[in-house]
Amino acid sequence: MAGVSRSAYERWKQHRDGIPAIAGTAERRLLKVIREIHAESDGTYGSPRVAGELRRRGWCVNHKRVGRLMRIWGIVGEAPKKKRTTTIPDRPHRIGDRVRGDFPPDTPDTTWCGDISYIPTWEGFL
Repeated sequence: MAGVSRSAYERWKQHRDGIPAIAGTAERRLLKVIREIHAESDGTYGSPRVAGELRRRGWCVNHKRVGRLMRIWGIVGEAPKKKRTTTIPDRPHRIGDRVRGDFPPDTPDTTWCGDISYIPTWEGFL
């Protein structure tokens, strides 16, 4: 004997693989289709999209059921990271170095330096 009570063994048999025995056949068929849809999407579809695709294929299924099955079996939709461009350089309108490295001025307020690329005005940004 494995040290398990008879009632615990019977409960385990009924809920083997996380799926109750009564609904097991339908759940396994649904899980097979979920895996197919997930594979067709190259692993990008999550439960909302999978549920929508199941409905398009004629299944009457709730998104919560699909989410539960995907969570139990570790099926996760992953969105590819989008490349994000934050600054687009404007090559023709580039301002050169007007100070030319001559930073120690002879008198005050003759040479100003800054590191801004725009100035806010009432008419917009310069």
